[in-house]
Amino acid sequence: MKVFLLTHAREFDRGNSSGALAAGFAPSIVQRVRWSRVEPDPVIIDLLRSHSAALVYPDNARNVEEGAGPEAGSCETARFDSFVLLDGTWQEARKIYNRSPYLQAALKVRIAREGPSLYRRRRNQQPGGLCTAECVIELFEAKGEQALAAGLASAFEVFNALPCKGG
Repeated sequence: MKVFLLTHAREFDRGNSSGALAAGFAPSIVQRVRWSRVEPDPVIIDLLRSHSAALVYPDNARNVEEGAGPEAGSCETARFDSFVLLDGTWQEARKIYNRSPYLQAALKVRIAREGPSLYRRRRNQQPGGLCTAECVIELFEAKGEQALAAGLASAFEVFNALPCKGG
């Protein structure tokens, strides 16, 4: 399993980045990739175009439990070993998505989770939206990686309780 965090440049400097937490917790599985509109990462483009990875994104996607065929543009997580997550504020994630045609054309999965996000280190959270670390935890669980999910959930709980310093 591999998770690529397509990360907005500003996110690298934020002290409250849950994506950095996830990448630091499982560096052999979770990798941060800097997003660029003018020089998109060729590995990400290839993974998405070849349907070897799915984009985890809430719009135009079905719940991972429901699934759908590739013709619908949405699939279930069981079909994939690699995932791409947009890592940044909600506004930055929309910008990344809207300015990257290869993301719009990608097969997509959406995390189906009961209850709201527990993330408290940023304001303006989207109703029903999850932070990057929570998405990675859900992907670990969906792929049967319970020990990784539990470990990251514990690290996230500690991280989430810390006072925010910057960003």
